[in-house]
Amino acid sequence: MKSILEALHIAEVNPGACTGPDAWIEDTKGKELISYNPATGEAIAKVLQATPETYQKVSAAAKQAFLSW
Repeated sequence: MKSILEALHIAEVNPGACTGPDAWIEDTKGKELISYNPATGEAIAKVLQATPETYQKVSAAAKQAFLSW
């Protein structure tokens, strides 16, 4: 499993919001969400959920992208 996660660039803890390709937002204040393997119950990785501030960044980036299109 570890080699598959490495090939997909999935770390032990991953950001949960982004504003475009390679623009992941590292929001260390976000709560951790653990993803589990349904076959084994083993933890696979964690995602840091977006905070309200991060949602605002994503929303502002989406609005700017819409306006520039």
